[in-house]
Amino acid sequence: MCHPTENLYSFRETSVARASDDFYPREPASHTVHVVNVVYNSLFLGEIVTPDWDMFQSEHPAAGLHAAARAVGGCAVYTSDRPDIHDFALLKKLVLPDGTIFRAKLPGRPTRDCLFADVATDGESALKVWNRNDVTGVLAVFNVQGYSWDRSVRQFKEPLTAPPDVVAEVFPRDVEGLVSSEDRYAVWSHAEERLFVLSRDESVKLGLRPQGWDVLTVAPCAELPGVPGGR
Repeated sequence: MCHPTENLYSFRETSVARASDDFYPREPASHTVHVVNVVYNSLFLGEIVTPDWDMFQSEHPAAGLHAAARAVGGCAVYTSDRPDIHDFALLKKLVLPDGTIFRAKLPGRPTRDCLFADVATDGESALKVWNRNDVTGVLAVFNVQGYSWDRSVRQFKEPLTAPPDVVAEVFPRDVEGLVSSEDRYAVWSHAEERLFVLSRDESVKLGLRPQGWDVLTVAPCAELPGVPGGR
């Protein structure tokens, strides 16, 4: 959507452009494909515009997947909920009472080890997306295996077998440009509510069921002057 060459040349006059096809609430096969598309499209579009990852519905069965993507996407967060049908518990994780959103500073992009992986159909790869805030980083991991888009028939393609569970291996180094002088990073898993303390090249492995996800905050540790052992 809005990706023809004539549109790209017009981006000098606008700062926002859609990075995906539409959100299809009645198309179960579309939701993992949507997340894959916006992440990889933002790798290019993020250099010239602020990618828009489209709306979603907070009460939809795939709402958690979409909300996690918006949390790391560095994009606007907006919904098309039906009147009086909302999941406020989910929305409150994305929006403050005054309407301010927890928006990361950059367009969400795939991590280096995902650049040439088929995260939708190879049966083993997790999708990892990174972003930055003023002092911390954010990583989101997704199991988007199974569905894909078939260009020959212009339809979503269902897998022949049930999508598999996958394992996402997360490193602090996945967040580009995030540096700790102590080479120690505190990594908080939102889904598991667990804290890990890792060096840049240490990792933690997270199991993900089909359409499963997690959002992790990565904070560099620093020594506090005048505090014995203060990190």
